Amino acid sequence: MGTCVHRAEVVEFMKQFVHLSLVVAAVFALSSLPVIGAISRSMTVFTPNNDVLASVSVDEADVNGNELVPLDSPDLADPLQFTKFTAVLNLDGTLSDIFGITVNAKNEFVLAFQSGSPSSPIPFPDSLIAQAAQVLPKGTGFLDATSYLLPDLQKEGYRAEFFSRPSPSGAIPDMGRTSSLLGLALAGFAFLRRKLSASISA
Repeated sequence: MGTCVHRAEVVEFMKQFVHLSLVVAAVFALSSLPVIGAISRSMTVFTPNNDVLASVSVDEADVNGNELVPLDSPDLADPLQFTKFTAVLNLDGTLSDIFGITVNAKNEFVLAFQSGSPSSPIPFPDSLIAQAAQVLPKGTGFLDATSYLLPDLQKEGYRAEFFSRPSPSGAIPDMGRTSSLLGLALAGFAFLRRKLSASISA
């Protein structure tokens, strides 16, 4: 009778073990999936009340180092800043983005950015990066672009912000999740083992 009980408990333990293993494997798999349709780059102008006045964005899959992305909202950009672009660098020092002011098809001065990816880098020689008005590290990805707005708008409290997603293309920052999941799995396995040992000893 005792042997049957122990065998049933072993079977139940194995079921719980397999279930926990599948859950951990599924979480690992989901955590490694790329962000589909996630905004990779954007230029946004905010009102003094922090409402979005105008914005343009590009999804990760659409990043093209050869394309300039304009924010086609006239009467925002300061023409005097036309040649004073900002270069944004990745952690390894390579060029990630440039942003500033361009002229659109209607000959209007507008905010704009150009971004690259590992598969489609910006065709921009290092010698031109040195001519940037400022060279910034990507950091958290949120970069101030207010200096490119008209002075009157700046005085009224309008601001502009360029965003460049800091994680590698198609990846999500781990931020310790792998270690946390592994620790959780080991704790679960240890609990099940103690439970089985206690049942067999009883």
